[in-house]
Amino acid sequence: MDRIVGDGDLGTSMKRAAAAVKDAVATYPLDDIAETSRALGHTLRHELGGSSGPLYGVLFLRAGNVMDNSGRAGTAEVDRSTRGRLPRYQRAGRARNLAIVQ
Repeated sequence: MDRIVGDGDLGTSMKRAAAAVKDAVATYPLDDIAETSRALGHTLRHELGGSSGPLYGVLFLRAGNVMDNSGRAGTAEVDRSTRGRLPRYQRAGRARNLAIVQ
């Protein structure tokens, strides 16, 4: 898909981001899932760049905030963190049009 609508570098960017996460994971507060989610979001936002960086960064930053605000850390909180967020993801990644593939 990235080769069709993007610049074809998503695989390279993901590899770079995965290496950065691997290097940084020892510094993440692994005893606090919400804070770990935010730390991961910061790493991904910085390392991915392009439109993917803000997209993945916002996803994990928001998930961490929802977990903190709810006092829980489960799949329901991650789900709640993404609902209604599409417009923000589009703005963060500067997307003009979004094609939904079903």
